Amino acid sequence: MVCDANPVVGGHILIIPKSHLSCIGEYSKNLFKEFLNLYKKVSEFLLKAYGSVSTFEHGKL
Repeated sequence: MVCDANPVVGGHILIIPKSHLSCIGEYSKNLFKEFLNLYKKVSEFLLKAYGSVSTFEHGKL
């Protein structure tokens, strides 16, 4: 997880896996579960800090 160097909005956070994957659909079940746990924590923080959360994935279709 890192802050974006050129944020689109306040609180722009990137959640990036350590291994290279083209899209979230390539995550293993364990990695996806780990991602969801982190996403939930980050989303709760962003909701309190900024009042809203926007999510998108940039990967192959």
